Amino acid sequence: MIRWSREKRLRFNLLRLVQGGPDRINTQAGHLETGN
Repeated sequence: MIRWSREKRLRFNLLRLVQGGPDRINTQAGHLETGN
């Protein structure tokens, strides 16, 4: 069960990065900069 969830999590993360990785990273960086 742990092994399956681990693979699923990795795949989900990869899909997220492929779909909108740059945008999310930029938005997170912007939030951090504006927050501070």
